[in-house]
Amino acid sequence: MKNCQLNEQDEATKLKDIVDLVNLVQHQINNPLAVVLGNVQFILLKNRDIDPVLLDRLQVIEKAALKIAEVNKRLSDVSSTINNK
Repeated sequence: MKNCQLNEQDEATKLKDIVDLVNLVQHQINNPLAVVLGNVQFILLKNRDIDPVLLDRLQVIEKAALKIAEVNKRLSDVSSTINNK
């Protein structure tokens, strides 16, 4: 019985450590991502007659940043699900 309780405590501690790490990684990704995405979208919005090659490159960056944001959101969802258990 005592070993079972210790194992449950160990598992709970490990799970909390994983959630903390996920939250840290998510935060570290989200901050620079917001800067990149915000600046790309600002440039796209303010420069109507932009060079087509540059426009294409900016759209590639925007698409990649949005994909990263979606992965980050899923990390957040997993972390929230684990925290609610």
